[in-house]
Amino acid sequence: MQDLAGGSDNGLQFRLVPFQKVFVESTEIRVEPHANPSGNDNVGNPAQLLVIGDTTTNPTNCPNTKLRILAYQIQDANGNDVTANVQTKEQFASKSSNSCNTTITTSETCSGTPNGIIHDSLTVGCNSVDNGCGYTYTKQQWVWCNGTTNPVIGTVGDLVVHDNAISVGGSYTSIKGNIIKP
Repeated sequence: MQDLAGGSDNGLQFRLVPFQKVFVESTEIRVEPHANPSGNDNVGNPAQLLVIGDTTTNPTNCPNTKLRILAYQIQDANGNDVTANVQTKEQFASKSSNSCNTTITTSETCSGTPNGIIHDSLTVGCNSVDNGCGYTYTKQQWVWCNGTTNPVIGTVGDLVVHDNAISVGGSYTSIKGNIIKP
């Protein structure tokens, strides 16, 4: 295990893992962290996100509603995976009301990211409104909760989440493989 590069001792350590399985609504999604391109153990501070998973499906308990599941690998500025349990949170410029009248859960308080992977599930949930109901959250950003400056590590963009379609950063299709910069 290596401490963070830069000499500061902030308690974060890094390790590489082969893969992680995620189960959402009985759907298995294999999330594979991006390989460390430099092949060394000297990994810097969280600085960007690599989209390693982006799947749209329908929950088994409400088949007329879309569910989009994204996985982001936290990376340093050189593209090395940060595989520690990094504290992160999301923030938004604005949040509209939800015309589906369901409860939306966000991660706007700091919490851990096992193996440096952020999981984000977007849906309006089961509802009785249907017909394109939903919400828009503008300028989604992921923040590293480092205890001091809390820098932005990735600006995903606007989330337009409706029961029948979900757009992330302007894309209704998979953004897997994209690098998300601050």
